[in-house]
Amino acid sequence: MAKGQQRKTKEAKKPKKQPPPATLTGAIS
Repeated sequence: MAKGQQRKTKEAKKPKKQPPPATLTGAIS
């Protein structure tokens, strides 16, 4: 569980910073 949670946080922290801009631009476009 600890390994899965750490991996989720690391993958969610990186994609959360890049996907937001792309999703906002795609939804607005």
